[in-house]
Amino acid sequence: MKFTARVITPGSANDVNDNGLVVGWTGSNTNAATQKAFIAVDGVATVIPINAYNSQSIAIGPDNEVVGTATTADRSSVYGWKHEHNQLTMIPGLGGNLVQPADTNGTIIVGSANRADRVTRAFKFENGVTLDLGTLGGPGAVARAVNARGTIAGDSRLSASDRYMRPCLWRDGQVIQIGSPNRGNGWAYDINDADIAVGSDNNMAVRYEGDQSIVLSTMAAMASGINNDGWVVGYSRDGSNIGLLWVDGRQYDLNSITDGLDGVSIVNANAINNHGEIVCTGIRGSSYIALVLEPVA
Repeated sequence: MKFTARVITPGSANDVNDNGLVVGWTGSNTNAATQKAFIAVDGVATVIPINAYNSQSIAIGPDNEVVGTATTADRSSVYGWKHEHNQLTMIPGLGGNLVQPADTNGTIIVGSANRADRVTRAFKFENGVTLDLGTLGGPGAVARAVNARGTIAGDSRLSASDRYMRPCLWRDGQVIQIGSPNRGNGWAYDINDADIAVGSDNNMAVRYEGDQSIVLSTMAAMASGINNDGWVVGYSRDGSNIGLLWVDGRQYDLNSITDGLDGVSIVNANAINNHGEIVCTGIRGSSYIALVLEPVA
């Protein structure tokens, strides 16, 4: 298992599609006003022009459509947008001042938005309409990923008195709790086309299969991405600050199996495509670095 690193830009790389295009934000991690959404082709980043205080690209779909967020110039609101064929489209929210797209499958955009009462809800944007996806029974929910089949992964509370977020799927018009019950806080951050989700459950990186939480990590960690081969990426949460890869039951420190880092330490592995390309956030000195790891044949 070996990778080669390609540094893209100062900032963070958030997603990569199967065409190898990378999205994220470029700028300084110590100056939010400098942070701008980008799309990178062959490792070359181009800023997406958005008139805002700051912006970032969150996800890229199969046809290279990009979704992201921007903060208004007065910093009173965060809005969602889609960029496709050099056209920027705003994503309507649910009545509040926050719209945060998280993923797109080319047809559906999912994410979270607050209502006028400031309660955060999961949404689906399709055919020009934003729909509240509902919850497991509690007041709030967050949608974080959608696969090619249209199954959406995220998390919700069971009731207003529930102390914990519960990983869930929105599938066939139903909200379905997944993972082992009564483990504490759980989040589902990504899902592949077999409806296998990954995330964090009781502060451990897990793979969710039905009502089972299968622990991946040997340390406190978060799983943030999964591809259709079942490769999972994420990062440690125990203070060691390392990007991680799980393949066939084995955990890898990406810093140990990647050439060409040139002084960059990988701290977050954010997403992986079906060719095994991984996008990461690294640190060189005190600066964040967006990079993509390409598997060595």
